Amino acid sequence: ALTGLSDLVPAAHRAGLAVYVWTLRPENAFLPRHLRRGQDPAAPGDAESEARLLLALGVDGLITDCPDVAVRAREALRPERPRAGSPGPRRSAHSSRSWTTTFSSRPGPTPMTLIRAPASSSIRRT
Repeated sequence: ALTGLSDLVPAAHRAGLAVYVWTLRPENAFLPRHLRRGQDPAAPGDAESEARLLLALGVDGLITDCPDVAVRAREALRPERPRAGSPGPRRSAHSSRSWTTTFSSRPGPTPMTLIRAPASSSIRRT
């Protein structure tokens, strides 16, 4: 079992490599035990927490068949930027085009989506 933080992501970045996680799935069967919800392996667990953790560790992006979960995790780590003259956050629907890519890598109805990490999500980026 893995415990603690690994230096794998920072070491890869120091070597000039990008780190993408393949593939983030929401079902309990694909999640670490502490993020599973209930006993059914096909039931959804806490994939959003897994995505948030991976992004906070500094991965450059997540490849997932459940982009809504990864986008929520990304948004939770993205710093709020107030609009000029407004104290509220600024969110732009069209800006997601620059950090999402949907593609099909296998037969079947579920396409995969790459969600790129926000620049400030890494807790240990070098």
